[in-house]
Amino acid sequence: MNIKESDNQFYIGETAEFPSAQIEFEISENILTILSTEVSASLQGQGVGQQLVAYAVDYARNHQLKIIPVCPYAIKQFEKHPEYSDVKLN
Repeated sequence: MNIKESDNQFYIGETAEFPSAQIEFEISENILTILSTEVSASLQGQGVGQQLVAYAVDYARNHQLKIIPVCPYAIKQFEKHPEYSDVKLN
């Protein structure tokens, strides 16, 4: 999947306005807060949400950010992947 970046959003699809899947976030004081993860019905069950969370983790690592997962899906992904603990703000 080709993940793209726009303001406060990592997404899959043609445009940021109408993504097939997305993570919405905000960044403040070196903290990336994952607010929501959404995947269209046509992409569900294909690991797309997991790819988006992994992308956010890589983005945080590359930009020296910490992550606060707020959305329930991102929280579950952080629980499933202890290797993300280096970027999670406790």
